[in-house]
Amino acid sequence: MDKPNEDQKMQERLELAAKLDAELNEYINSLEKKSYTEGWPEDKWQEEMEKHPFFMKKSPEPGDELSPLMEGLQQLKYGIDENTPEELANNYKEDGNFNYKYKKYRLAILSYTEGIRTRCKDNDLMAQLYNNRAAAQFMLQNYRSSLNDCKVVLKSTKKETLYLKALKRAATCNFHIKDYGQCINLCDQFLDHSPLDKTILKLKSDATITRNYLQRNERKQAKLEKQLNKEEERLLEIILKKDINLELVNDKQKLDLRDLEPQVPQIAQSRVHFDGNDKLIWPVMILYPETQQTDFIQNFHEDTMLIEQLTEIFEESPEWDAEHRYIVDNINVYFEGKNKCSVHKVDVQLTLDKILRNKHGENASSFLARHGFAFTIVSQDSAGSVKWSVGVIDRMVVPPVAPVNASNGAPSVYTSTGCCTNGGYNVQQPQLHEDYRPIYFYVAQPYTIPYTFAKRPKPATSSSLLRAAKPNNYRVKFSKRLSNADFSQKVKQGEFSRSLNQVHFAENQGQVLANYPKTGPSRDPRMTSMFRRGTIFATFFLSLLGGGLVCAALVTQHWVEARAWRTSNPQESAGRVHFGLLQGKKELNVAYGWRTYHVSVSQMIRQDPSVMSWALWIVTLITTSAALVAAALAALLAVLNTATSPRSKILSIPGVYFINMLTLLMCLVSTCTWLAQYYTRLYVNVLPKEDTDFKWTSEGSAELGYSFWLVVSAGVVHLISIALIGWGSGREKDDRLEPIPALEEKTAAAIMLY
Repeated sequence: MDKPNEDQKMQERLELAAKLDAELNEYINSLEKKSYTEGWPEDKWQEEMEKHPFFMKKSPEPGDELSPLMEGLQQLKYGIDENTPEELANNYKEDGNFNYKYKKYRLAILSYTEGIRTRCKDNDLMAQLYNNRAAAQFMLQNYRSSLNDCKVVLKSTKKETLYLKALKRAATCNFHIKDYGQCINLCDQFLDHSPLDKTILKLKSDATITRNYLQRNERKQAKLEKQLNKEEERLLEIILKKDINLELVNDKQKLDLRDLEPQVPQIAQSRVHFDGNDKLIWPVMILYPETQQTDFIQNFHEDTMLIEQLTEIFEESPEWDAEHRYIVDNINVYFEGKNKCSVHKVDVQLTLDKILRNKHGENASSFLARHGFAFTIVSQDSAGSVKWSVGVIDRMVVPPVAPVNASNGAPSVYTSTGCCTNGGYNVQQPQLHEDYRPIYFYVAQPYTIPYTFAKRPKPATSSSLLRAAKPNNYRVKFSKRLSNADFSQKVKQGEFSRSLNQVHFAENQGQVLANYPKTGPSRDPRMTSMFRRGTIFATFFLSLLGGGLVCAALVTQHWVEARAWRTSNPQESAGRVHFGLLQGKKELNVAYGWRTYHVSVSQMIRQDPSVMSWALWIVTLITTSAALVAAALAALLAVLNTATSPRSKILSIPGVYFINMLTLLMCLVSTCTWLAQYYTRLYVNVLPKEDTDFKWTSEGSAELGYSFWLVVSAGVVHLISIALIGWGSGREKDDRLEPIPALEEKTAAAIMLY
């Protein structure tokens, strides 16, 4: 009975719904049809969609026309009429935080700046704006701007969290702008609130170390400047005492050493100085205006005659003197007076000291000190010589060349090979023995070793270079170089003596030893050789000792040692920490007994890079290992040079000297890098993060362990080896060394070189 009623009701509902739908369709169809004119056109709907605030892909550029919706939203958020200053400041702060989150720091700074310009009355909000802007400036490395904002925060805020953030950032900014004193003061203020902050502790340590380093450098620089000023004053005093005629350019009233320094870039480092006897040594330029060439005598001793220097310079004709007009007997030498049209002829037989003191006539000008002294040389048979003789100067630019040395009592032009002299004329010169004494080479196999034979030119008896108190300073000319075959043939023909008691050339028999008599007791060269080999053999044991010390330093675990404790209960906790370059150990005790933990240094650095610097650790490990290898090579070369006489320089005494120097250098670098590691990282903390998180600390308790001092000792050992090598090699240069008569005739030849 109920079921038919329900079906009937459902049928009635469906009929009613269909009727309503039909009526609605009829009503819609009866409405007047219009075109859609107020909406977006079909061809511009995408452009209009991009202008809508909800769908736009990029923000409008400055000067672009804003859509009404966009303009309305901006007015709601940034309008002065719609918002209070506090609301505006907060809106700008939110925009700045959004840009800061996505690392758009410049846009964040602009937003925070607009918020600050509102000058709202909320001091905490203003402090947040300044603090946030300081953070953005810091990320852009604008440290001084960030510091200024931090100062405003420190003055205005009372919130401890905000205050500590600004204080920490201000300390870091002071470190970056190198105001280390203020950085340390701010770190101390921060540590009063948070004494265990690792970042501030490290920052304070770095600032202290850097400040002390800079202060030490400033003291050293001040001391050095004071010493240099003293030396300059003494030098000026000596120049004035010698009554040298000097007239300064630009009408100066007081002599300055800068007036005596050459201004040519290639020789700008040369300056007047004095030897141990208060004798002056001057830099002098030689100018050739006819050919636009120049020579430079770097060390011209005041007791040396000008003719002697000119003789050395023109001993060989320069490349540019094709006509050979520049010889000592065919040149005139002049110097320039204060009057720019005044030149004065120089007597080349005078010493430099007398030339500088000479008045050159009653009304003549003095020697002009215009950035050093210069002599002008003109050939006597040239037209230029006539012009100079009447005082007319044809000024030319004289291009400088590489400087040379030529002086008596000072380094000479002829002591180095390949010197450029005579206006760029390259002359290969041999290196002479430092005191020009004969050196005897005993040749075991003369038929296989070619030698170059040389003879010393006999100097003039009137030359001041023969004074006993001063070393000779001559150029050596090589007569010829013999090949192996020629050398063997001449030995067989008897041109060279076969006996050790006749060590001279056959064509100059009796002259060499007579010209260079020796005094004092004789010494057998074989005794000198045994002494040298003995010192080299002693370095073998020293190299073994040094290598053992370095090896012990590598395998031991006591490069650094420290005491640890927990800050929460320091009386009930204790710990001991020590580790080396590879392994280490830490022992911790917190009431329940000691616990030992083995540490892998490389793994500890990877897990917590704040404990040690990875770069410094790598350099220390590599240099220490290199020192061990170099010490082993030094011992090997020492044995080789004791048993034999290697011909190769790499394997002979220079090689032993070099490898010991290399070992010392590696020990020194290893020591320095570990000291840097200690003072920058380990002194502050030696515990990894897993321990510091449980309040463990070792601040200020770290010390250098005995493994570190083993490397220092190894460096000292190799320094002693270097001294022994130098001592043993130096004995061969003793001035009392003489050949002794041979006990028997030998086929070996003896050659004496100068």
